[in-house]
Amino acid sequence: MDVMPDAFLGWIATCFTAFRTELDAPTAKLYWRVLGDVPSPLLDGALTLALQQRVYPSVPRPAELRQHAETVRQRILAAYPWTSCGVCSTSGWLEAVIDGVTRMTRCSCIERHRSLWHQLGAAGPPLQRALPEGDRDA
Repeated sequence: MDVMPDAFLGWIATCFTAFRTELDAPTAKLYWRVLGDVPSPLLDGALTLALQQRVYPSVPRPAELRQHAETVRQRILAAYPWTSCGVCSTSGWLEAVIDGVTRMTRCSCIERHRSLWHQLGAAGPPLQRALPEGDRDA
């Protein structure tokens, strides 16, 4: 995570341009340090939320964008809940006989669902809320 990829540099440049603010290298590095682990789809959604809310007089702070990314992640999880394929009932588990012993294995519908969440950027653990809710300068 030490080297900032071109994709992130393009995203942060777009972010600063959208808020009509100049971007310098130290600021880009700071945003990368805080947001570098956030998947691209969530970063895009975070910028969209920030622009839709229009409550920021300047570019949102990295922690605020991270909060927006978590909001986007939660919306994806809610919009795409796992549903059973029907073969595994509603448990996500299948019985398999391995070496004469009946064992439980995960159904492939679970992996397909995880793959979808990964593609949408929502598969990882929750992004920590870096700032308390409320005043931006608190």
